Amino acid sequence: MKRDRGWLAGERDVDWIEELAAPLLPVQEAIEAAATEGGQRVPIVDRDSGRVLAALAAGRRRIVEVGTAYGYSTLWLALGQGADGTIVTIDPDRSRTDRARGWWREAGIDDGRITVVTTQAALEPASIGKAILLRRDAEQCLVLFRMVLAEYRKVIRYNGAHRSQDFAIGIDGQITNWAVRAYRGHDVSLRGDEGLFYIDTNTPMMRTQGRDCLPIDFYLQALPRTVRPLLRPLARRVLDRYFDPRTILLDFLANTSIHGRPDLLHRFLAEGNRFLNEGLIVPAPRPIAAGEVERYIANDVMTWRLTRSLRKVEELLQRRQAPMTTFRQIHYIWTHPIF
Repeated sequence: MKRDRGWLAGERDVDWIEELAAPLLPVQEAIEAAATEGGQRVPIVDRDSGRVLAALAAGRRRIVEVGTAYGYSTLWLALGQGADGTIVTIDPDRSRTDRARGWWREAGIDDGRITVVTTQAALEPASIGKAILLRRDAEQCLVLFRMVLAEYRKVIRYNGAHRSQDFAIGIDGQITNWAVRAYRGHDVSLRGDEGLFYIDTNTPMMRTQGRDCLPIDFYLQALPRTVRPLLRPLARRVLDRYFDPRTILLDFLANTSIHGRPDLLHRFLAEGNRFLNEGLIVPAPRPIAAGEVERYIANDVMTWRLTRSLRKVEELLQRRQAPMTTFRQIHYIWTHPIF
């Protein structure tokens, strides 16, 4: 039989293996039932595959699994692995992985053994805030802005609740860092209750006892190496604006204009200043004026152009391109719109 590569276990063989195997746990049967309840088909492995996974996991200290679903295969791996093993399992669906965690606990698996990484599901390009901003009328853009302000409120309340612990989070709240959940297309009106995804890769930033939890150099990696030592002392002041609600709002308003909708500025200003004055922020900050937004835009554009130019100079110094090419690129940066 060992030499017959075409051999497959028959019904009698499977029954014999099943008799030798440990009895199925009630929680495993519960997961199997849940995977098909209500006519749904949550993808889980069959029992035979589960037993194979348990056998393969024996003696393995660390396992990475892609695709958790209801955690059925994860449980088989954990049971086969032994009490000193750990598993990292990756899945975008929190509604499923939260149920899975409950079943693992029911099976006696310690929480510390299994780490769930909830990845971001793929987003429709049309759901990104900038895409909506460029395609929708003023009323719909105002609905989107109010949704963003609702997220700002969550951050302000969170920081207020943790002030006694001297802990705070900061965000880069501009329009390009938001996407509408379950976006139904540009021809369907936004209601305002769809909710938002926050998709910026550098934030939220965190501070404990006034100190940044990530080293300043982490944020300087996008800048040319030649200027990082010069900008390091200024970086803290730059980061401060992501912890100040007024400056977060000012940055949003400026970037709305930079990204092609200056016509929305006055309506957004009125809405934003009402937000600043509604009592969440103590003391209430002064209102933002249109002139302040324009100055912020000019400074933002100057900073962007200077950074891009320095990067081109760095490429020249590293001899990755000819001097004349560098000159033409820098000239283009300073003479054309940035977006």
